This record gives sequence, structure tokens and C-alpha cells, in this order.
Amino acid sequence: MIGSGYQLTKAFYAEVEQNEAMQMGCKSHHQSLYTWICELRNRTNREILDLPVLYTMQMTFIGSQHTLAKAIDDLAMWGLIEVLMQSKGYGTKVKLAIAFLQKHCNSDANKENVAIAEMQLQCNTTAIQVQTTKTNKTDKTSKTNNPGEFDLFWNHYGKKTGSKSTTLKEWNKLSTDEQRAAYDAVEKYKAYQPDPQYRKDPERYLKHRVWESEFEVAPKTTNQLPGTPHLAAIQSHQNLPANKPYRELV
Repeated sequence: MIGSGYQLTKAFYAEVEQNEAMQMGCKSHHQSLYTWICELRNRTNREILDLPVLYTMQMTFIGSQHTLAKAIDDLAMWGLIEVLMQSKGYGTKVKLAIAFLQKHCNSDANKENVAIAEMQLQCNTTAIQVQTTKTNKTDKTSKTNNPGEFDLFWNHYGKKTGSKSTTLKEWNKLSTDEQRAAYDAVEKYKAYQPDPQYRKDPERYLKHRVWESEFEVAPKTTNQLPGTPHLAAIQSHQNLPANKPYRELV
């Protein structure tokens, strides 16, 4: 059926605004009768409705048969209903006018359908976002709950200072490729800074992405003092045998 209860109520007032005859003659009993007709339509789910005189007067608070008959005629004249059969003293068969319903309810029905479609789209979008959030949380949890790779890094780094749990949080912020790169760079970093005392804490190593730095390891040098000739040079200059200990040569 065209028109819900709310749409039919809106249709009545919309017609009042547009229909000059209704503006001049519409009374409270017209509105009461129209409301009862809409209620019967919703209750019975039928288009053709019976309006027994006494029962209709009781439900519409109309005090006389003459007023009821006049109200039915007025609603028909204004185009809100169609009178199909009228029996004096017994009742009337009526239906809401098709033109009236099409005029006021079709556009509202289309708007309502659009609104429902938009609500469904919003609900679907929200459901997808919730599912995505749950998936991300699940992935993050599964990654956090697998500390084996982190323990390898923690032991491999060789400087167990700072909070291990805080370092683990920094570790979990990295992607799998970044974790692998951070682990692989530990050896270069340890060669670059062999003294653990001057090496960054593992948390700062991860947080400041130290593994992305270029580590240049300085070549090893002897303990020879600057300006002191090497022993081999002395032996060569003095034509001394190179296989003799230095203390035997001097």
C-alpha cells in the first residue's frame, strides 16, 4: 500500500496548505474522521473500508449522523477519499483517493527509500570499519604474542639495559622487514661501537632507527707511538737478522 501512517498524517496537513476549500471549511471532526480512516487502513491492511455509522461516530467523537455524513462528503469533495457506497443509517464504504496518495505519498516514499538506503550504506561502512579494526587488533596481538624473534634480537644485541617490555613495544611498532633489518645491522653496529658502555640502549637503537645509519669501522692500528719507527724498519736499516728477538739485538 502507498503511504505509511506518518506519511498519511503529513499528507493531510500538506493538502490543507494547498487546498483553499479545506482552509475555509476544515474542522476538527474532518481531521478526526480522516485519522480514523487511516487507522482502519493500517489495521486491516485493506484499501476499501467500512464506516458503520454508530461505531464510526464513537471512534471519531462525532455527535450526530448528519455531521458524520457531511464530514464524509467534505473529505470526498476535497479529494482525500472516494465514496464507493453509501447507505443511509447503516454506513459507508470509502477508500483513500489514489490521486491524493500519489500526490503526497509517492515522493515521500522515494525519499524514505533513499534515506533507508543511505542508512544501510552507513551501517555497512561502519561494520566494515569495525571488522577492519578487529582484524588489525588481532594481527597486532598475534605479532606481540610471538616474542621469539624479539628475544633473539634482545640476546643478540648484547646490552640488556633499559626496560625489556618498553623495548618490545618499540619492536612491535616495526614491520617484519624493519625488524629483520634492525636485527641484521646489530653486528655492524657492534663492530662500529665494540664497547657496550658507549652503545645505545636497545630501546633507543630501535626507536631512533639506528640500524639505518652507515657504520664505518676504522682500521685496526698498532700500539706504536707516533713518530716511533717500526721494529722491522730498524732491523732493515741496521742490516740485522729479522728473526732475532728485539732484546737480543740491542
